[in-house]
Amino acid sequence: GLIPLWRAVYQEYVGTAAPVMPLSHPATPTAPLTLVPAVVGLPQAEAENRLRQLGFQVHILGSRQDEKVPVGHVVQTDPPAGAQLPLGSVVGLIISSGPPAVEVPRVVNLTVEEAERRLREAGFKVRRTEGWGGDVPAGRIVSQDPPGGAHVSRGSPVTIVVSTGPVIKIGANLGDQVELVEAELTRDTFHPGEVVQITLRWRARRPIDQDYVVFVHITPPSGIPIAQRDARPVGGSFPTTAWTPGQLVNDVYRVRLPANVPPGHYQIRVGMYPKGHPQIHRRLPIVDAGHAKAALNSIIVKEIEVVR
Repeated sequence: GLIPLWRAVYQEYVGTAAPVMPLSHPATPTAPLTLVPAVVGLPQAEAENRLRQLGFQVHILGSRQDEKVPVGHVVQTDPPAGAQLPLGSVVGLIISSGPPAVEVPRVVNLTVEEAERRLREAGFKVRRTEGWGGDVPAGRIVSQDPPGGAHVSRGSPVTIVVSTGPVIKIGANLGDQVELVEAELTRDTFHPGEVVQITLRWRARRPIDQDYVVFVHITPPSGIPIAQRDARPVGGSFPTTAWTPGQLVNDVYRVRLPANVPPGHYQIRVGMYPKGHPQIHRRLPIVDAGHAKAALNSIIVKEIEVVR
């Protein structure tokens, strides 16, 4: 009995032009439901593409540190995988910013075994290389990258440089006749007027029938010497014509820096030329620089610094 009354009141209220919807009018059809796919662990771009292909909209909700999910990959969805949503619904993504940052242990001057143990226990990967250490004893850590105290993601690589002491390993091939096996330098910082002492260790690759002169030049990067020492090996007492293939020859040179040399970085360059022919083009060519670098048919053995 109330239904006709309600219709009359409603029509009077909205006016006769407004249609009256029958109570039995069917509801508007709902959009079909689609399962949210599992995209956790996928790269962000791949996850977004997959969701959009299924008809979802994507919204980035932010980032979160995670020990297991790599940086830039999806760490969580909202709603989670398996939820049913109408087409066109929004799915939120949270992106991993990687593992939380932790402090890198300080391992300089430790033995290589102790340094590797501490780094691995802290959750880092270890990369090892060798390098000149000067007065740092051989077998101890002379430097590390990242440095101790830095904060980086757990699981990141840390490179440690194991000291070879004063020895600089080279292994350069000069003209397929001579090998500069290594050099020895106790320090790499000097003052103007001081003497730079370097020991060179040579090895003949085959019998040598030419008398060669060794040059030790200290140069800026341009290669023009500011100080030099040119001499036959071992002060002339052991010429290259007397070398036996495979024999190790210790050869010491002392080069005095000028008293007025400007502060800065300089290179120690080493090579050989036939006695009486010091021209650059007559030098023994560098066939292979080994662990060093070559320039103008000379081996750049080490960079040194001059300070006031």
